[in-house]
Amino acid sequence: MTTLEHIPTSGQSLSTATNGTPGYSLLTEAANALLVDAIAGTLSPLQLASTAAPQRPDLSMGYRVAQHAPSQRFGFSTHGQGGQSIAQLSKGGSSGRYEAAIACIAAARAVEVGAGGTFKVGPLHWIQGEADQVGGTSISTYLARLATLQSDYTADIAAISGQAGQLPLIMSQTATWAYYGSEARIGLAQLQAARTMPNVYLVGGQYQFPYSDGLHLNRVGYYKLGELHARAHNAIRDGADWLPFAPRQIVVGAGSVVVRFNVPTGSLAFDTTVVAAQPNMGFSLSGTAAAITAVTITGVDEVTLTTSQPVVEPGASVSYGITSGTGPGLGNLRDSETMTSVYDGGPLANWALHFNDDLFAPAVAQTIWVASDMYRFMESGGLQRLTLAP
Repeated sequence: MTTLEHIPTSGQSLSTATNGTPGYSLLTEAANALLVDAIAGTLSPLQLASTAAPQRPDLSMGYRVAQHAPSQRFGFSTHGQGGQSIAQLSKGGSSGRYEAAIACIAAARAVEVGAGGTFKVGPLHWIQGEADQVGGTSISTYLARLATLQSDYTADIAAISGQAGQLPLIMSQTATWAYYGSEARIGLAQLQAARTMPNVYLVGGQYQFPYSDGLHLNRVGYYKLGELHARAHNAIRDGADWLPFAPRQIVVGAGSVVVRFNVPTGSLAFDTTVVAAQPNMGFSLSGTAAAITAVTITGVDEVTLTTSQPVVEPGASVSYGITSGTGPGLGNLRDSETMTSVYDGGPLANWALHFNDDLFAPAVAQTIWVASDMYRFMESGGLQRLTLAP
């Protein structure tokens, strides 16, 4: 008997697929993908009982993970609850969902070990953020609570399974701050976590998927969100370094801002089919009198923003997908991933993450802003600047 690897999911209503009916996955797509039932103490095929059940993202995520490693057995469980903040979903929180997850993991281990098998726990998938957005949680508070959540899961799972090492945490980026009439905050905290915290990964955004309203996906969106989570999960499992699809370097010139990205697959592309064309393809500048006059892809990993005048203000920043109506923040930048969704054969590219990054552009010289330098700025309070002659 092979080892059973238990992969839990938690979060808010997107993790449990509010508005995700009718359910689609009535028959499992992978025999080695199992549903963990902590109450019954059983492992059964990962599938829905009826179309009345919503299409949770852990279903399609589970199928793609299991198909990627067909000789391994996987157990999946979901422990989210709609409308709950990270504090409420954490250890000792009012929802009790953390304790339910730990109890489920313990039950799965008991079933597996009782049958003569071995057991371990894989990454925690985290789909959450809206309650903290509407509740006013700050970026720094969210980061601290996310670190505590990861630490608590790591310790309590180790006490059950005996495994060593920090539990990886895999997130998707919340996109719906405008629904609440607020500015982007928690999605940016999630990006900062992926940039600065060990074993925290951001699979991508949610804005490119179809929504049932301004806040929740429909069943197609949930299915594809699960596939996106599986893509990052499988890459991490294979030892790849899954970097956030966000700027790795920004160069401010006399009349331009050049943004160079970590690109998951191939080269950059603008897509106005999946996401309707946005002003400046979703890019914007703030804290400066300069305006964007053109947005062009100028390299496999490079977007150039032509500006009406030089950006010279020390507090200027460049953002993507931040200012978009009342629904999810939108933009048109994706990579050239050709993998399609099993659901409908439609495109399943990786889409750029929402970001709002400082330019720190002085009036003279050309400043190169490097992601690793940003990490040192966040952690130590200092910032290293690299300059070239103008």
